[in-house]
Amino acid sequence: MNKNISTNSEEEISVKDIIGKIKRLILEIKSKFKLILLCGAIGSLLGIIFAHFQSPSYSSTVSFVVDEGKQGMSGASAMAAQFGLDIGGGSGSASVFSADNILLFLKSKNLCRQVLMTFYDADKKITLADKYALVYKMKKRWLNDKQIGNINFSDYPKANFPRKVDSLMQVIVLNILKSNLDVAKPEKKASMIEVEVRMSDELLSKYFSDRLVDIAAENYVASKIKIKRANVMKLADKADSLNGILNKKTYHAGESLQALIDANPAISLGRVNSEISSRDKSMASMMYLDVVKNLEMARTLLLQETPVVQIIDKSTFPLSNKSLSSISIILISIILGILLATLYFTFKLLLNSIIR
Repeated sequence: MNKNISTNSEEEISVKDIIGKIKRLILEIKSKFKLILLCGAIGSLLGIIFAHFQSPSYSSTVSFVVDEGKQGMSGASAMAAQFGLDIGGGSGSASVFSADNILLFLKSKNLCRQVLMTFYDADKKITLADKYALVYKMKKRWLNDKQIGNINFSDYPKANFPRKVDSLMQVIVLNILKSNLDVAKPEKKASMIEVEVRMSDELLSKYFSDRLVDIAAENYVASKIKIKRANVMKLADKADSLNGILNKKTYHAGESLQALIDANPAISLGRVNSEISSRDKSMASMMYLDVVKNLEMARTLLLQETPVVQIIDKSTFPLSNKSLSSISIILISIILGILLATLYFTFKLLLNSIIR
């Protein structure tokens, strides 16, 4: 019985202690209210300074889908195989531009380099790489570095950079891939892909996003139809060659026929020559017709399986500025200043109570 009474009394004392500490904490905070407001004012001042020097972040987005084209026509592939050609049409061929890899390709270093080497101005004196280095004050740092100096990427139109320039390009590419470029599918089950670029220069952001998709689409289409286009060219060359042979055989057959008419009836050699020329012409004609037929089938297959990159939506001027507004920055700074000051005085009071 005595134990229960002592336990209850201890619990009452501990609760009273906690309530007392809370009251003292509230009184301490009230006594420091002016200092806390001062910290909030200092926070607002810092927020104003930050908002003044904050760089804009212009967002440019491009949404697109890829129509892979029709697959199949194994019959055409089999017929073309008779001429030693691989028209394709098989679904088993894998591509770096398959649906699973297109997101990674859009963020590849090589593609980013191609886009950066396109021109920013109509006079073709400044590349996107030069403009990026200028906007993000890289060129200023390079000029102050004696080992680097003045660098213009437009001086290397074929992107044959020396080691120093290539390393600087690598720095720009890595910065863009890390901080400025985002590629994603808005919905996992959807086939639409969205590319977003955020940069401090409005035109630079717009040019980079649009050209990234355009160059990627060109490379994508070229990769998908590379074999089929090569086969069409081979068949076209064969058709041209056979057409020339057929023309020669036709002229030769005509000459043989004329020689047969003018020949002495007692000599049979003219008839043999005429028959041989006629046979060669017929064989050349049959081969030419077969090649032309396969050529038309290959062209049809090429058109059917050529993918189409369809732009669904893209940003227009003026681009939206994704950076925080000045009011938001000031309000956040005030709240952080008050919160930090309150936490400081709270921990100080707790520390003093523990020492005592």
